[in-house]
Amino acid sequence: MKAMAFRSWWLCAALCVVLAPPVLAQKEQRKTIDFPDELSDQVQEDFELADCFQEGNPPVAEQTTTEQLNITATTSTVLLITGTGSCLANGNNFPFLVYAKFGNNWRKILRGDGSFVQILPSMTIGWHDLEVTYRSSQSETVREVFRFNKAEYREAICETLSYPKNSDKPQRKPCPGWEGKKG
Repeated sequence: MKAMAFRSWWLCAALCVVLAPPVLAQKEQRKTIDFPDELSDQVQEDFELADCFQEGNPPVAEQTTTEQLNITATTSTVLLITGTGSCLANGNNFPFLVYAKFGNNWRKILRGDGSFVQILPSMTIGWHDLEVTYRSSQSETVREVFRFNKAEYREAICETLSYPKNSDKPQRKPCPGWEGKKG
């Protein structure tokens, strides 16, 4: 009996050692860093909110947060730049940009709005899929999944999650007009 208990304990310990690194790696997929000055002009243009960056407003570095994302092994640096300043934010939703550095050049690979960007464990062409949630109202959220297509991230799934009163489970339905976009 003791031998069986020891084997069970040993098996559990071995599984923890094998399974722990991927779980820990998930937590380290994003790291806050300083805003890269060389992206200042490009970020201002790509946010498409020129009024927020006019003279008298804080510089782009003060209106954003920058995180380095670990979403692929094919390029050294991927950044998530989120507009957090009062001019950029819209309630619980914020504009964001994802840039990847290919060689010496930065390229925008995603522009969106949402309350949260999550790195998913699923991958497409060696890049992690990204999930963006956008809070439409207190009882409705839009969930989008983006997949990399060798050049940029494209929307692959869009669904509306409605939370009826007295229910913990959301009602899911495709985003309006989504079926027409798939073709």
